[in-house]
Amino acid sequence: LDRWGIDEIAVIDISRNIKNPDLSILEQIRASGVRTPIAFGGGIRSASDALEAVAKGCDRVIVETLLWQDPKEIDRIAASIGQQAIIGAVPLVIGSKGLSVAPVNALLNESFIDFIDYVNDLSISELMIIDRANEGLAGSNQISKYMPIIDTIHKFIWFGGLNPSLSAELLKRPDTVG
Repeated sequence: LDRWGIDEIAVIDISRNIKNPDLSILEQIRASGVRTPIAFGGGIRSASDALEAVAKGCDRVIVETLLWQDPKEIDRIAASIGQQAIIGAVPLVIGSKGLSVAPVNALLNESFIDFIDYVNDLSISELMIIDRANEGLAGSNQISKYMPIIDTIHKFIWFGGLNPSLSAELLKRPDTVG
């Protein structure tokens, strides 16, 4: 990805129930000579975690659990590293009520449209829209079929179940940056 001139590489540790971010991942990436900016997620629970991740070589952090469990900590992270350095990860599923927010570490089944009103007040730069049911299955993204174009201050980064043609289509949307 670095040789291809990608704008940013997102590295997300999806180990469940991690207490602290595994920052050795960042050290290994930087030791390999990668020059592309890195967004790192997985276990970021505090401003000190975010600061340490930046010190170890990432340019931005990705937070998920904090969106629901401690949004005030996101404000503290923004005060430490800047709002433009924070991406909010939002796992979504298609359920009986349509498109719903489905965080891994929280019991929540809120409609995505209601969630957008909530998230507009958070100190984040973009939303990573994750097709939770189709992560790792190229060409299987279903979320994009149910997602209306939304006028929100936080542009979307799509993740999960993508392929090149779907990615190209999604990048044409005015609410999408990646």
